[in-house]
Amino acid sequence: MNTIYNNQQRIFTHSVFSNIASGVCADNPKDLQPILAKRLVSLLNNDRVQQLIGTWDVVWGPEVYHSPEEKLNVVTNAMYIAANSDRSQYIIAVSGTNGPSSFGWLTEDFKVENTISWPYSNEEGKDLRISEGTSIGLDILMNQMKSQGQTVSEFLKSDLNHSSQVVVTGHSLGGALSATLALALHDTQNNWNFNRKAIISCLPSAGATPGNKDFSNYYNDALGTQTIRVWNRLDIVPHAWEIGMLQMVPSIYAPYFNSGTILAGIANLAILRSAKGASPISNNPYTQLLPQTPGLNGQINLGLKPPTNLICKIVIDTLLSYLPTTKLPESIVKKIKPVLREVLLDMKPTSVFANIRKRLTNALIKALKGKNDILDYVMNLFNWLWKDISKLANFMLQALYQHVGAYFELYKIDEIYPIMKNITNDNPCTVIDMMVLLEKLLFDMIGSIKNFIPSYLSKNVDQQLETVEQS
Repeated sequence: MNTIYNNQQRIFTHSVFSNIASGVCADNPKDLQPILAKRLVSLLNNDRVQQLIGTWDVVWGPEVYHSPEEKLNVVTNAMYIAANSDRSQYIIAVSGTNGPSSFGWLTEDFKVENTISWPYSNEEGKDLRISEGTSIGLDILMNQMKSQGQTVSEFLKSDLNHSSQVVVTGHSLGGALSATLALALHDTQNNWNFNRKAIISCLPSAGATPGNKDFSNYYNDALGTQTIRVWNRLDIVPHAWEIGMLQMVPSIYAPYFNSGTILAGIANLAILRSAKGASPISNNPYTQLLPQTPGLNGQINLGLKPPTNLICKIVIDTLLSYLPTTKLPESIVKKIKPVLREVLLDMKPTSVFANIRKRLTNALIKALKGKNDILDYVMNLFNWLWKDISKLANFMLQALYQHVGAYFELYKIDEIYPIMKNITNDNPCTVIDMMVLLEKLLFDMIGSIKNFIPSYLSKNVDQQLETVEQS
């Protein structure tokens, strides 16, 4: 058992702690910050945590940003600054994507079709650009989040009294935002660090690509020697948004977990978004920071299996949405929909595919009264969707593990997890929460195919099923 973590492990632990309010849905957004503060204090005051990472004081924050565009009263972004006892090291910890945060997912993570000029420096002959989503997230961290009326840079200006290391860290969305925040602090040093008392460094983990090639090169020149970029080679998030990396995603877990048609469509959609975001300047595509950094050697977790009732729920929901777009008569669709809903209501957590299929077949025989061609069509569609969505569910469950839980093991900070679990049941690393997050991801991913490529699902189903003529 480790008696003390090394410097990288300590920094990464703070990165993890910044997510301690993830999953919380409050009655009022104003309740989110006190919840985060209470949990963070409990963590940092824990005897075992202090043995592992030492004693740290929260000197700024913790602060929460809740976007007015959120559908729920949840944390959009969280951040705090912790300092060691002699103020020789400040750690700025930036949270990652909060599972229930629609703004985090749809805006800060996935708004990559447009790129924004880097506002903190001009390089002659270069066009430094970051994704619109990253730009929005960075503005929140730099300008909108304040503690005791001070932004992060204002606090550092007032608190730095001697040479100190200022480390910015974050995981996932926090990986992209922590790196851009570190660079923003670097580029604005004349405003807060004019005596250069602070040495800025960064430990971003599991982050997607924040900007284009010029931005990547600029970052590497400015902070490359002060940055330890951490990523798991089996984590799909750091594969975004470089096109070459995105093309590797569908086969990343082969031969253990193979992608299906739906996942291939989602990967193509991601590639289209990346290409569109890079379009203002030719030969200046999205490029990962420190792209030469080797990934950690994650291992496939063969012990993960999505529950059958979750797959059934998504398959039937997809069928209910899809059937009205087929060539089936409206009167037939009206007969089929109640049957699907009834089968879903009768689902048991222990149900198996064969029994579900038998239950649906028998119910449709009664409802369709001899229309065997339509029965065959619906069951073929059900079977095809089940197969493809099962592939997607297995793939994404593995992806969630590789993006979250694997880092605890790879960074050898496993002991932190049960301590966090004792403080809160809302941590996204737990199995229950992982399944809830998996369900949300699957619905959103299938929805993205419907929303962005309306004909995609129909086209691919029609290639595999015989056309049923209206009678």
